[in-house]
Amino acid sequence: MISKAKSQLSFIEIILSTLAQSEVAAIVTDIHREIIYVNKPCLTMWGYDDISQLIGEPVKVLFANNDEEQHYYAMPNRIMELSCARRDGTKFFAQITRQIEHIQTKGPGFFVDIAFDITKRRSTELELQEANTRMELLLNAIPDVVVKLNKELIIEWANKAAIHVNPRSVGSLCYEAHCGRTKPCKGCHGLRAMKTRKICSSIIYHPAHQLGPTYWENIGVPIIDEIGEVTGVIEIGRNVTNRVKSEISLRDSEEFNTNLLNNSPNPIAVFNPDTSVKYVNPSLERLTRYRFDELVGKKAPYPWWPESPGWNARSDFRSVFQKSTNKELLFRTKEGVPFWVAVNSVPIRDKRKTKYYVSYWVDITEEKQLRENMVSYVRQISNAQEKERERIARELHDDTAQALAALYGEVDDLLQLETKGSPKYGQLRNIENKIDVMLQNIRSFSHNLRPGLLDKLGLIPSLELLLEETSNNPSHGLRCKLAVKGIRKRLSSEVELALFRICQEALNNANKHAEATCFVITVLFLANSIHIKLSDNGIGFQAPENTSDLARAGKLGLIGMYERASLIGGTLSIKSADGKGTTISITAPLLV
Repeated sequence: MISKAKSQLSFIEIILSTLAQSEVAAIVTDIHREIIYVNKPCLTMWGYDDISQLIGEPVKVLFANNDEEQHYYAMPNRIMELSCARRDGTKFFAQITRQIEHIQTKGPGFFVDIAFDITKRRSTELELQEANTRMELLLNAIPDVVVKLNKELIIEWANKAAIHVNPRSVGSLCYEAHCGRTKPCKGCHGLRAMKTRKICSSIIYHPAHQLGPTYWENIGVPIIDEIGEVTGVIEIGRNVTNRVKSEISLRDSEEFNTNLLNNSPNPIAVFNPDTSVKYVNPSLERLTRYRFDELVGKKAPYPWWPESPGWNARSDFRSVFQKSTNKELLFRTKEGVPFWVAVNSVPIRDKRKTKYYVSYWVDITEEKQLRENMVSYVRQISNAQEKERERIARELHDDTAQALAALYGEVDDLLQLETKGSPKYGQLRNIENKIDVMLQNIRSFSHNLRPGLLDKLGLIPSLELLLEETSNNPSHGLRCKLAVKGIRKRLSSEVELALFRICQEALNNANKHAEATCFVITVLFLANSIHIKLSDNGIGFQAPENTSDLARAGKLGLIGMYERASLIGGTLSIKSADGKGTTISITAPLLV
């Protein structure tokens, strides 16, 4: 018993000696949650001068409040993020990891925890939350209905206008909450936006809407996360019942009510088949700043058309007005101020002969800006997430991994002093193995978050390493080759990251799905662009004609490749056939 107690004491001394030399903050507590040891990095992190100021103190002195203390006592996870308080009272956040939990039925027990200061990371997270709050305030200020749906069309967030339509919107299916339906609307723009990964719009009649039988013009904006997966959709809805009813009335009758047109809140114009203006209502006069007598009788090109050599009077008139259309066009006022309108045109016919064309305008200048702001917001969030991934990966590699590596070396040095087979040797070997597993996990996680070589040396060295790792892995059975032509140049970080992710996805597809044995990347640098060709000798597949068909085929990875190429102003094409392999070609501007 005395020998065992000495062994136990020696084990504790070894642990404390190891922690004393570690650069990572460490805390040792007994089973009564009293501090029995802290190392120098821990004293520095919590703002204490000497170890005697903490020895024997309850561990709660380290935390900002009782709730954090209770979380620590419970320790439901091996890793927790807690609010802590320094000696001078200043608050900070720490990630605390339970490294050793040594409890015996007899004799003393103790816990060894390692702490990392994560205040900067939490500050970044709070800034993102504040940005989201500002965006919510903006969306709550607009009169249109705006909701965020998940992939099952359940409303996760709604602005004030949506809550006004139905106070119990959040948590309900959108078609039940607002449309009074038991299944999604026919031609649902939200489903189409998620399927096509593009902004979609539609006008739908809702006979059982919360506001009564109404027509709604809806816009769906797909939400795409950092790995290219669609996670939901933002819907913007506007009650256009009055507008749609006016359009229906104009289609059903050759004679329209002049009084109705004159009092319409939206601009309306009527054109003769020879393109001359027959009529404009006061709303159009107010919008364009042209008087009635300045417009009637004018033929295309019209005064509100932009001064552009690309506009052709006859062809543009036919494309905009001679068919039932719904187009968004950029016009200008008499003073030259640009504005956006949604133009709905209807030909009025008599015995198959067109008598005139009725054009109904909706000023969407503010709506267009809102849509652009929302797209920009989504892009900024994606960029912020990518930067945060890069920062976390760098900190894991430079700080956490290096500290664990140093700790591993220290434990290994202690192993050299012990005899194989002794209790101390086994305990130290166990600790060393645990540290090694943690180190490998952290390095793998850091590499997956952001390839460090990409930021330091650029696209080509990163591709070389990617192909080398794949070729050297016998489980893959894939021979890889990289060919570079032209003068190598560094590109912008956004372009390099997008091209690397595309190549990485193509390589994964060749390895996991194509049953390929050979994969070749050819990079060609030109004066103003870069061309990349990705080829494999796999089983191939029937490439769909339209990009939207990829979603139905379940090829979300290929959709993500198209999206990444589009974000950097590039193009991507896929050529494949059954049994003939796959070739992917990417062209992007050379933004150095």
